[in-house]
Amino acid sequence: MGAIIFLILYLAIFVLWIAGMWKVYVKLGAPGWACIIPIYNIYALMQIFKWETVKLIFFFIPVVQLY
Repeated sequence: MGAIIFLILYLAIFVLWIAGMWKVYVKLGAPGWACIIPIYNIYALMQIFKWETVKLIFFFIPVVQLY
């Protein structure tokens, strides 16, 4: 019973998080569905803030990622 309640709360928080991120992406001018796709969401933010897309590779290198 406790696991079902936990799952429902977890899903509710997850849906609220997705809805919030969706609004942020739309307000910034990106498609809302971009927040759901794992690598594409970083790429979309890089396009919005006009960063070089080559820096996307840096997200996969552990120490360089902090830069």
